[in-house]
Amino acid sequence: TDGRAAADHVVSVPILGRAESLNLATAAAVCLYASARALLD
Repeated sequence: TDGRAAADHVVSVPILGRAESLNLATAAAVCLYASARALLD
């Protein structure tokens, strides 16, 4: 099955500069930081 079809949410992290992708740990850290910041605002 397609991963996006099975997912509850699809998230994208905009990347500036030369990097073309993030590893899973870095992407998770960015998402957790953004979620925590949104809860505090």
